Amino acid sequence: MKKVLAFIMVLLPMLACAQTVGTFSNQHAKRTDMTVQLLTKNNKPEYVCFEAQTKGGFAEVWVKYKDLAKFRQALIDARDKYVEWKQVADENNVTNFRKDIPVKFPKPIYWWEIAGERFYDDYTGWKMIFSATEHGRFAFMLTETKHMKNRYITENYRVTFSCVEDFDSLINALDPEKVKAVEGNPADADLFK
Repeated sequence: MKKVLAFIMVLLPMLACAQTVGTFSNQHAKRTDMTVQLLTKNNKPEYVCFEAQTKGGFAEVWVKYKDLAKFRQALIDARDKYVEWKQVADENNVTNFRKDIPVKFPKPIYWWEIAGERFYDDYTGWKMIFSATEHGRFAFMLTETKHMKNRYITENYRVTFSCVEDFDSLINALDPEKVKAVEGNPADADLFK
């Protein structure tokens, strides 16, 4: 319990220091305004977070700032494998196939809310799956999280990529140069002269 409270006390100040890096779109989620934010603590970047779908709607995925390049590269590798396997599935008229895409993501932190209470998990990693069905070709970034205090409080996270543009939109939003552009620029600095 003490570990959980200490963890929350460290992360809560960062919520107040969030700066929007940009937005990304996802055709499957039918959204063009999913946000990517930089979370800072003591004016130093700590996490980059983005929205993901859950069974309850949308929640956040926090990637450690130091792991951003690795996370982004894993997305690029998954996109390239998706393109390759999509072409093979299309050429061979494959309509019932599912396989893990061999990429390794750094472990993020997952935050979700149920009935106004916030939960988190920092032990679970992503799994990328390719699926070819009669309805299309998809890649799913999936995980099932379990709250650290109570393993019965779970949430299923999913980012569905139904086209290359979905991959590219998130990859571009997680561009380290875009993150660095807001890093030293507090959003409200100009208001207080």
